[in-house]
Amino acid sequence: MTALNRMPDEQETRLLSELHYSALAMSQPSETLATPGSAGIRTLPEDINPAELETWTLVDRAILNLDELLNR
Repeated sequence: MTALNRMPDEQETRLLSELHYSALAMSQPSETLATPGSAGIRTLPEDINPAELETWTLVDRAILNLDELLNR
């Protein structure tokens, strides 16, 4: 987690990992990602799994919304 200028502790790593895997398990194909021009991406590269992209975006947002990051 270089966003926080420190490595995550064991609990943080576990929580983010659980968030990723539970979101991936519940993920359904999004029409938003399939639409050209959405989210600044004209076309999604063929080697990118849309469900993985959505899941990692969720994890990234969780990290970026931490009070520790917002209050530095």
